[in-house]
Amino acid sequence: MNVRRPSKIGFTLVELLVVIAIIGVLVALLLPAVQAAREAARRMSCTNNLKQLGLAVHSFVDARNNFPHLRTTNYNTGITWAVEILPYLEQQPAYARWDAVQPGASTGLNFAAAPVELREMHVDVYSCPSRRPPTLATGEEFPGGVVSSETGACGDYAANGGSNQGRVSPNEQISSHRTNNNGPFLPHKNVTDPQTKKTFSNIVDGTSVTFLFGEKHVTEGWDGRAFWDRSIYDSKDSETTTRVANETVLLAKSLNERFAVQYGSAHPGVAQFVFVDGHVAVVSVDTDGRALRWLSEIDDEQVVNLD
Repeated sequence: MNVRRPSKIGFTLVELLVVIAIIGVLVALLLPAVQAAREAARRMSCTNNLKQLGLAVHSFVDARNNFPHLRTTNYNTGITWAVEILPYLEQQPAYARWDAVQPGASTGLNFAAAPVELREMHVDVYSCPSRRPPTLATGEEFPGGVVSSETGACGDYAANGGSNQGRVSPNEQISSHRTNNNGPFLPHKNVTDPQTKKTFSNIVDGTSVTFLFGEKHVTEGWDGRAFWDRSIYDSKDSETTTRVANETVLLAKSLNERFAVQYGSAHPGVAQFVFVDGHVAVVSVDTDGRALRWLSEIDDEQVVNLD
């Protein structure tokens, strides 16, 4: 008489441990690939944002025969390029609301007088998804400091302010007295300055080798909490929406660097820029300072090959 033995059911403890170990190894192998894929998608989104900023400026120049202004002359209450180009980012209704705040003002629109929902309005194109979610500036000078300006939406891109060779030190604030206007944007409105108009013909070096916008460096943990990261619409400090580059002011290599005026990003080893002709390129954080200066200036007659 044959006796059927019961079938073996389940795993032994040793087999279970082996399976768990294999799964752990597979997860460890796959996780970096998943993270890399996510970062690639975020960087592509950032690239598209910069392309849209470039197209918006092209439309602005075509319509007004002038580049946007870095900020208005009313430093404590005025606005920046980020308001001026809103109509060309499919944000005409928002721009109309800004325009209603101070219509016809000689110094432009007024940040401080705008309603809070307008100051805190988040525009997707102004944010890099690799860095942070939509963030509001607190108005603090430093962590724990006194609130010194209105709250408002932060942004992750800065206009090319040129090389600013008049700077005394890398951490010195940009001022109207030192900005030498050798970037593509006009520095501010209604000042005694022979350079009141600037179009593509002024980009002597060539539109394909001159920065227009780049990702701006913000020291980790200080988001929206210092003068280099106020609201993107607020003209109080030009460091918020303007960056420079030269032999002294290099691209930030890490989020921990403290210089206020550098370009930099959350993408490993690079920062992304849109050039005046509208193309987007990645620039290594190890790029030589002379090359950065030449890419920032509109008329140094030097050509840089990033390939």
